[in-house]
Formats: sequence, C-alpha cells, structure tokens
Amino acid sequence: MGVRSEQFKFRPFSDVEAKLLGKTEANYEAELSSEYQNSCALAGLTGEDVKRFVNKTEVRIYTPRSNNGLPVSMSPKLTPLRPEGFELASDCRLLRR
Repeated sequence: MGVRSEQFKFRPFSDVEAKLLGKTEANYEAELSSEYQNSCALAGLTGEDVKRFVNKTEVRIYTPRSNNGLPVSMSPKLTPLRPEGFELASDCRLLRR
C-alpha cells in the first residue's frame, strides 16, 4: 500500500486490514503511524524529507481486473524467463549456472 501523507495518516485505506486484525480503525492507524514515523527516524529521515517526498510524489493506483483506479493488464503466463544455461537456485529467486 502506498499512502502519501506527511502525518502518516492511513485511514480509510487501512480500515479493512484493521477489521481483519480485530483492531479498531483508529487504534490501527495510530499503530501504523507510529511504526512509519519510527522507521523514518531510524533511516535518518527528517520531517522535511517526508514533506519533500509528499510534495514531489504523484500517487497512482493500478487495479488489475477492475474499473477502479487505473486499469492494468497482466500476462496470464507469469512464469519468469530463464536464460539458457541457467537454473533456479534453491530459494527460487536467484539464477545460477
């Protein structure tokens, strides 16, 4: 989920997730806000950095198989291509010779 907010406000976007977790919408938003503020602080980002990001970022929501947001079409075949002479490593994310 991508939300552009200087104050790390996630509602109403986080409401469904809150219900699934058995939490109130307001409490869950407060948890998320605190988590994101702490993550930014640990990364050395200041309020000015966040403000600059918010002011320079355009949010676009792509929605496969829906008319909400910006539609996107995905190929029905999602198997990754493998270069000849390579095989998938045991964790299935890396290629090896």
